[in-house]
Amino acid sequence: MIGRLHGGEPTLLGVDFFRRVVELQAPYRARKEIRNTLQTNALSLDDEWCAFFKANDFFIGVSLDGPQDIHDRYARIATVRARSSASWPACGCCRSTRSN
Repeated sequence: MIGRLHGGEPTLLGVDFFRRVVELQAPYRARKEIRNTLQTNALSLDDEWCAFFKANDFFIGVSLDGPQDIHDRYARIATVRARSSASWPACGCCRSTRSN
């Protein structure tokens, strides 16, 4: 079973919501392989999120429109440009908590 969490910004639901998702999946893990994926702009990600993702084997996709200079060149509004700058550190957070 694959749980795909995307659309809008799923992290706005908060890490406790995702803890509950994993808790509800627990009884089925012995009988089924469960994979959770999450697509995010990474703005909400911090050490707590990244540790949670690692502990629960989440696959994380970060939505960026290429490297920052390319993203910013084509961004139509200033807040989108700011998103690019803020997303890169979160990518490092997720990378630093990978198990391999």
